[in-house]
Amino acid sequence: MKDIMLAKFGEHKHLKTFQDGILYFNPLHKYRNDGTDYRGDKLEGHKPINPNKIKLINQNGKDLFSDLGVPYPTSITQSIQGDGDLFIFCASKIDIYNLREINTDEYVLSNEFKKSIRQFGEFVVLFNMSELLYRIKAAQKVANPSFGYMSDSISYINFKDFSNNDEIKNAYNRHRSPYNRYFVKDLKYKNQNEWRIIIDGSMKHLKANCGEGYSLEVGEFDWMHICKTSIFLDTLRLFDNDKELKAD
Repeated sequence: MKDIMLAKFGEHKHLKTFQDGILYFNPLHKYRNDGTDYRGDKLEGHKPINPNKIKLINQNGKDLFSDLGVPYPTSITQSIQGDGDLFIFCASKIDIYNLREINTDEYVLSNEFKKSIRQFGEFVVLFNMSELLYRIKAAQKVANPSFGYMSDSISYINFKDFSNNDEIKNAYNRHRSPYNRYFVKDLKYKNQNEWRIIIDGSMKHLKANCGEGYSLEVGEFDWMHICKTSIFLDTLRLFDNDKELKAD
């Protein structure tokens, strides 16, 4: 697979706007405050910290946990104050992680992926990662206000398991960027196989220009396909005649 196919789910009118060249970014707080168990994630952008490694010193210089026997908290995370207004674009990758082989060189979507993604919207739009990034780079050259962006696949880790500290360090240090934390999620979301973009101002934070979100005109796409989510999930067949199906 020479390019990565992306799938974004939602209402038909919103996906048609995207197809016409308007890219919409949601604020981070929308996902933190979403009450659903499939889209909502109150720990978006949070970094887990081993609760057994923290100290809380009182006025007498005693550690409440190790010295005075106060029970350790079950979990603790680090977050950045005020980051809820960062803007995010999310999609799912269609690659080896959510496909299963049914015949030689023939693949369908895995049952795990279909179960995790079916509720995200009645319609889905399919597009190529390379064209999307090409169009964002072109828009960046003429944008006012100017902006920067970062794109990557999500790394999934167990937020409660600190037995493999290297895994946590690697997940949060893939790039030399303060935005690393926004590309790590808890393992329970792994089947969504998410890819995302964070967009922000070059000199100061971007301000919402479309309701609570941010819209960016990138031009009409050369290739996009909109269909019903049920049709996409239950009938997709992918043939890899060149044996180039690889993980990103």
